Amino acid sequence: MASTPITSRAGLTALTTAIGVTLATAPAPAAEFYAGKSIDLLIGAPPAGGYDIYARVVGRHLGRHIPGQPTIVPKNMPGAGSARAAGYLSTVAPKDGTAIAAIMPGAVMGPLLDEKARRCSIRPRCSISAPPTTAPAFA
Repeated sequence: MASTPITSRAGLTALTTAIGVTLATAPAPAAEFYAGKSIDLLIGAPPAGGYDIYARVVGRHLGRHIPGQPTIVPKNMPGAGSARAAGYLSTVAPKDGTAIAAIMPGAVMGPLLDEKARRCSIRPRCSISAPPTTAPAFA
């Protein structure tokens, strides 16, 4: 059976409405899951350093942008250039989205480049983002 293109205005409106309703209701399960919960933000750096301050600033505002508005709880876990925090995240931390980490780039690149560092892998369960590498200049 050949598919026919949607040519009528009613068909296009129905399709647009169906997509809109689907997208509008999608965050509800996440909001129910995170409501009243806390998310551990593992910081792979010692307290009061630049990386710690950056992670805490992000953590302070992150909860407002997650459905259900969970509380973000920063926890410092310094050691081995953030590899300790990365290892904890990949092996011990809950796998339900209630633990995230701010780790240094070496903790991600190390297992990719060094055979000895491959005992834990964070690749299957994380998305990687990075802060800008340059600071803005104001005049």
